[in-house]
Formats: sequence, structure tokens, C-alpha cells
Amino acid sequence: MDNTRQGLDPVLDFVRRNRVATALMVLVVVSMAIATRQQNFAAAWIYGLTALAVIWYTMETARIRAQADDDARRARTPILKFVVNFPKGDSEDLTAIVRVRNYSGRLAIIRVTVRASLPDGVVQFTEDAYSGKEDWVVWAFETWRAHFPLARIIGHALPLSMRQLATVGPTVTIPVEFQAAVYNSTGEFQYVFRREYHVDITGASRFRQVEGGLELEYLEPKGFGDAWPEISVRNFS
Repeated sequence: MDNTRQGLDPVLDFVRRNRVATALMVLVVVSMAIATRQQNFAAAWIYGLTALAVIWYTMETARIRAQADDDARRARTPILKFVVNFPKGDSEDLTAIVRVRNYSGRLAIIRVTVRASLPDGVVQFTEDAYSGKEDWVVWAFETWRAHFPLARIIGHALPLSMRQLATVGPTVTIPVEFQAAVYNSTGEFQYVFRREYHVDITGASRFRQVEGGLELEYLEPKGFGDAWPEISVRNFS
């Protein structure tokens, strides 16, 4: 039953979109049946050819209209390039840099969300330009530059294992996710850019006094190490 219904869906969609043409085709088919019953085969042929002409004209018109709609949508879609950098070196606030380049002659509106995955859960900006709640306006052929302090959401005390301490300098690698929802100048949603970066956080290890000696407690972030992207198509939920 489901397969039959799925097979009829394109037909029903065609009928809904082309009611006038469908009515004409039904009229032609009925006329063919009457002419055939009356053995007027010449008229039946004429009605049949008319039906084919109506079907071809309707489908071709629908194709042209769909192509025109697609071209209009593309004409309204901004063409953007996103770059997120995590500069190596000391930076207690862990300041990352964002650049958005608009390569089109159309204004773009974007809403940016940044979050990071820590051992005890996911954290993200909630009340500023990186919370997904504020609009950034990127004018035609211009570059938008901004930055965000990652330490504001990951804190200043990251869990650190002895294995991580054994590396060349204590380092914690965390996933940082950057997402930008893109809208055109009329506020119509266009697409989503999303990328996940694996970022090395370097810093100083901190210990606490326990019975029998010292116990490793956490890493105090001091700056970025290496960072590399991992492309993903999964959007934020």
C-alpha cells in the first residue's frame, strides 16, 4: 500500500501544480473515448495528438519555471568564504580569529555559533555574537573580521592525564565547532557552513597536595598549539 501511494505521489503533485492542464487532458481523453465509441477514429487521433501536445507543453512550462526559480534563488545567494585561525603562541584568553569574505555582489547576513567539547560535556557561547542569536552583516565584496576568546567557555582549568603530561609540554586537544547560518538580504535562509577544528591547548600543569605526595589536577591554558579542521555535514541540533 505504501509503495503504491509513493508511486502516485508524483502524479498527485503534478495534478496539484497544473490543475488547468490536467482538466484539459481529462476533457481530451473523454472526447477520445466518445469518438472511439462512435467509431470516429480520425477525431480520436486528433484528440490523442492534442492530449500529447498539452502534456508536453505543461511539462516543458513546469521545467522552465523551475529553472527560472532556481536561477533566481542562486542570484540571491551570497558566496562566502570562512576562515577560522587559532594562532600559535601565548594567549591566556585563547583568542581565535574569524574572517568572512563575501565574494558576491549581494549583502549577506550570518548567525555564528561556537561551541567546544570537553570531557564533562559541551559548552558554548550563550549571550554574545557567537551564540547564534546575533546577526552579522557582511557587505558585498567586503571582509568581516572578528575574534572570540575560547577561554570564556572552556574555563581556565582543563582536566589533564599523566599521558598528556608526558608529551612535549602538557597539552589537551579539544574539538571546537564553528557554524554559520547564512541568509540573504531579505532574511531568507540560504545554507549552513559548519566545520569542526581539533585544537591543541598548551599551558602549565597544576598539582594538588595529597597524602603521600602530589596528584595531577588540571591544565591551566596559556595558548594554542596545533589546530586542524575536520569537515562535517552534521548541523547543530
